[in-house]
Order: sequence, then C-alpha cells, then structure tokens
Amino acid sequence: MLPEIVSLLLWVRGSPAESISAPNKCPAPCRLAELLARVAVSRLPTIATTARSLRAREGKVYLDVVQNGRGQLLAAPYAVRPKSGGPVSTPLDWSEVQDSLDVRTLNLRKLLHRLAGLARDPLLAILDESPDIDHSLALLGHRLAE
Repeated sequence: MLPEIVSLLLWVRGSPAESISAPNKCPAPCRLAELLARVAVSRLPTIATTARSLRAREGKVYLDVVQNGRGQLLAAPYAVRPKSGGPVSTPLDWSEVQDSLDVRTLNLRKLLHRLAGLARDPLLAILDESPDIDHSLALLGHRLAE
C-alpha cells in the first residue's frame, strides 16, 4: 500500500470522492504530492487522474496536487458538504479503501454510527505525525528505479 511504500502516515477520506492527504506540517508537501500523483497516474491510468475538470476525470479517482500550498481551500475532516444527502468528508482507514467502498454512505445520518463502530478515529494518528519527507522521497525514488 502507498503508506508503506513511502514510509509516510497518509490518511484517506471519502466524500464525495476519495482523496489522500499527508500531514500539513510537511516541509515539502507539494513536491511529494506531485511525485506520488505522477507515479499513481502512470501506473494506474485507468483509475487515477490529475485532471482538474470533472468532465476530463471520466469517473477516475482525482489526485489533487494543487491544494497543498499555503492558503489553499479544502474540505476539513468531518466537514459536511453542501450537497444532497449530507455527505461528510470522512477520514478512512486504509483497510476500508476497497472496490466495495461506496462514498455515498459517508453521510451525516450514518457518521455517528460509523464512528461508534471503530476502535479508533482514523484521523487521530496523523495529528502528531512529523514526517521525514526527504526519506519518503528517497524511498519513492528507489521504488521507481525498480
């Protein structure tokens, strides 16, 4: 899985689509995000894209690498999105990221029940993380050379 490949604690969230985030204390998150996205798109072109236009995404998972800079807007964890059904930007455990994941079930009505059934909030571990970006970039470079 991606976190093990780059030795980084990454969190994934769903609503209305999946996204992957690194701790915001990273000194060079833009560089790492851009490299990870390039690798993902080159290795998984049928399911991953960096295309910003909804039409150009063609149902693929959008890897957003431009929202990592200072002052960029993003949906905070557990933010209710202004859409029908009350979708919630929900942190997920990597084990939940499967073909059977239906992000439409990550909504305001079901959130408390979902959280009550978890042993631990998937977001908690990332709050204290101080990642070594240089180490992660080196691991990614080694992986690409394989």
